Amino acid sequence: MLSLNGFPTSTHEEKSFTLSTLQPTLTTKENSMKRMNRMYKAVLALSLVMLPSAAMALDAVMTGNKTTNDIVVSSSTQWTNLLSTYATIPPGQVFKCAVTCSSTVNNPLVNTYNQYYYAASNLTGASLSTQDGCVRKFTTPRPGTQPGDTGTPTKMSISDTCYVPNVSGTKGFFCQARKYVSGIPNLVIEDSSMHVVCTDY
Repeated sequence: MLSLNGFPTSTHEEKSFTLSTLQPTLTTKENSMKRMNRMYKAVLALSLVMLPSAAMALDAVMTGNKTTNDIVVSSSTQWTNLLSTYATIPPGQVFKCAVTCSSTVNNPLVNTYNQYYYAASNLTGASLSTQDGCVRKFTTPRPGTQPGDTGTPTKMSISDTCYVPNVSGTKGFFCQARKYVSGIPNLVIEDSSMHVVCTDY
């Protein structure tokens, strides 16, 4: 305590304190949850970006055809057209299409196994190779050779689906069949149906 001009004077010592920030140590579980939270936010952001594109998708183009007329497949070098249809894509657009064909086949019921080709495709004639991924090879079973054997089917169902990318304008789609080799029995196709679905996504 000091005296200045007769008046008592006191000194006040100011003290400053520095607060240290505590840095908590995160556990493995907490780190994992933080990473998941960041991932969810990223997915949400991506979804919001994609929503306008999905909303602007064009309507699908769908068409089809069917027949109950019997068609005879007699050639091993040329495709026999069973059924066809056409799809028209909106102007200026490029779509992806899937064509599916299904047919009922009469089994020739001869004492040999015989093979044939069947195809759903946008190609026809010489443009469609038997090695194309949309061509299926199938076998008609021969009749049972044991007495009382009645297990051989007289009719078979055959089907095929083909993916066709980059479709624009008006495109034809075809159901076709041919013999595997010459010299085997002709094949009778009893009825056929087909449908085509094209989309821009």
